[in-house]
Amino acid sequence: KMSAATPLSDDEARDLVALVEFKVRRFLRDSPGRKSDATDFLQDVFVGVLGRLSRFDPERASLRTFIARITESAILDVVRR
Repeated sequence: KMSAATPLSDDEARDLVALVEFKVRRFLRDSPGRKSDATDFLQDVFVGVLGRLSRFDPERASLRTFIARITESAILDVVRR
């Protein structure tokens, strides 16, 4: 497991940001009426990902998969509202 104090490398941090941004922007692109909330939503998703990093277990999934799943769950939460 990754502890809350385990820092990400610069490359890992860039990948994390790029993945979250890509998934959120793709969702917003395909969801008319949600574009005005893009910045706020992207920030909320990113904060959620950061808040769950301490639960990351590299034996269960890659960091990319872990982040993608959290991002997808946040998107589904918005859709359900």
